Amino acid sequence: MKILLLILLALTLQVKAIPAAHVTVKVILKDQILFVAVDGKPIFSTPVETGKPETPTEPGVYYVSLKEVQYYSKYFKMDFPYFLRLNAGNNQPTFFPIHYFPSHGKFSSHGSICITDWMTAKKVYDLIPEGTEVTIE
Repeated sequence: MKILLLILLALTLQVKAIPAAHVTVKVILKDQILFVAVDGKPIFSTPVETGKPETPTEPGVYYVSLKEVQYYSKYFKMDFPYFLRLNAGNNQPTFFPIHYFPSHGKFSSHGSICITDWMTAKKVYDLIPEGTEVTIE
């Protein structure tokens, strides 16, 4: 048993750290699509629904500041699954997170970036770590 532990310890010490991949997200408002890239290479895209004219999704550069599998909004009095809060870098959350929400048509949200397929929303949630840069244009 001691020999096995020593071998495992020796192998562990020889393993070099693998650098973390750099994940970025881009949302193209006019096309209503979200892209996920890893180390600059697009790996995934999905249609989204964004803000209506009176409550638009604002273009800019944001960062994922909070991830919750099931976020409850006191304002809307409802749950938002696979919730990714966006922050403009000034520690102020925006009113347009990324989350799952059933389809209501293009440009139909209150500013959120809505992924209308449950499994796709989960995949996006799983791909994007906190701190990820999200560009909305």
